[in-house]
Amino acid sequence: GINAEYGSGINAEYGGEVIRVGDSDHFHVDCFKCGKCLEPLAAAGFFARGSSYYCSRDYHELFGTKCIVCSSFIEGEGFTVQGRSYHTSCFKCSQCEGNFSSGSRVLFDDGKPICETCRNNSLAAAARSTTCKGCNTEITGRSVVAMESDWHVECFACYYCKVPLSGEYMVKDGHPYCESDYLNLFGQKCKICDYRIMLR
Repeated sequence: GINAEYGSGINAEYGGEVIRVGDSDHFHVDCFKCGKCLEPLAAAGFFARGSSYYCSRDYHELFGTKCIVCSSFIEGEGFTVQGRSYHTSCFKCSQCEGNFSSGSRVLFDDGKPICETCRNNSLAAAARSTTCKGCNTEITGRSVVAMESDWHVECFACYYCKVPLSGEYMVKDGHPYCESDYLNLFGQKCKICDYRIMLR
């Protein structure tokens, strides 16, 4: 917040205590209020933004930065990495929740911080066994990641016609379908002409 000094002074228009903010702003104590909630600020901490003054709660609500981990406003020590803001105490490995020591390497997995040890363990586990969702056998060589699973290229196929999918696909009950079969099996028909309604 900002420091304010009290003084007493009588004004021709209004008498009472006066508060000085910074070097040049003067207010009647009763006039010095939060720019949002209008709570008196003379006896409380406050923040300035442009030519307006705010109580701590409203300033943080309007202009504050929230920690991506705990969702609380960051007051004091904090920092921003890859567009995400953290309290210093909340910046931990997202897997083991260990603190990062000064100078340690911080990696990111899906935008979340991860220590080098956990990242190496994750990579080793992924390298050990990647199983195809379609045939339930180990994947070696080329694969497709779709529907949050790994597939052999030839196994990622339409559930109905069995033709491998290489572009857009539709999902029904956890199974992939080519657009044509999906529309024929599950699509809506026009009430007038009885043709299938395309989804685009």
